[in-house]
Amino acid sequence: MAAYGPKNWLEVSIGGVFGYEKSEQDNTAFSYALPLVQGKFLFREYESGKGPGFGAVVGSFFPTGKGAFKPEGFGTFAFATITQCFGENEDVLIHANVGGNYLHIDQSGDLLGTWGFGSQVRVFKGMHLVGEIFSGDPYVPGAGVSYQVGYRYFFSDLLQIDMTVGEGMGGAQPLPFWFSAGVRIVTERFLTLKKRGS
Repeated sequence: MAAYGPKNWLEVSIGGVFGYEKSEQDNTAFSYALPLVQGKFLFREYESGKGPGFGAVVGSFFPTGKGAFKPEGFGTFAFATITQCFGENEDVLIHANVGGNYLHIDQSGDLLGTWGFGSQVRVFKGMHLVGEIFSGDPYVPGAGVSYQVGYRYFFSDLLQIDMTVGEGMGGAQPLPFWFSAGVRIVTERFLTLKKRGS
């Protein structure tokens, strides 16, 4: 995902999902889905001891791609988020979200509910443990209840890495076991250039 924050309260992003799927015959095949476009809106920042933060996410994915990641139809999703912070150094974060995913498959519309509950706990310096239980992942339409656990390491506010494992626990289409790793790189270059030009 590539994201840009033109305002402190807005972030727009575009990207896709890429990976390998393993079949029952132990064959592997490249799978992908794109594009995924979304906007994140921050209504109130969270602060330790000063109540939770609130936000919302709205996005769409397109029925283009290959393999297991390819959506069955065009979809639109939206969910509201709430985050509570404990500790002056953001030692514990509690996240919750609720929303919906509207699917357009075979010229019909289906509204699927989504929800999630998770936490991030700082254990030592930049190392944080993360865990989440969720249902109806907006990026994987039709998924049931799933969990994921892992870690996130903050080298700085501009560079982070993370790794998680997870698996579906129920539903009509439980997600298979997965493993993911990521890098988050944030740049303030555009903001700096804007300030210099003003």
